[in-house]
Amino acid sequence: MKVVKKVISVIFMVLFISWLSLIVYESYMVTRGEQPKFCIKKEEHKYNDGVTTECLGLGYKVYMYDRSSIEVQVEFGPFWISEKK
Repeated sequence: MKVVKKVISVIFMVLFISWLSLIVYESYMVTRGEQPKFCIKKEEHKYNDGVTTECLGLGYKVYMYDRSSIEVQVEFGPFWISEKK
């Protein structure tokens, strides 16, 4: 039983570290102005003053604003953040 618990613990830690590394990598690349690489779902929202692109990743969201009414260009955060209007 101890061996099984250790194996499960090691597998969980490897998956967690891999997921955390993915989030750090995506955050770094997006803040440099590049497109997200690991997008599960991508949507575009059109407005009178421009377009907002939404990317849903593995536990995070990225909003890329190309709008004249919003000064922020890119917003990276957890999956529960909402788009600026």
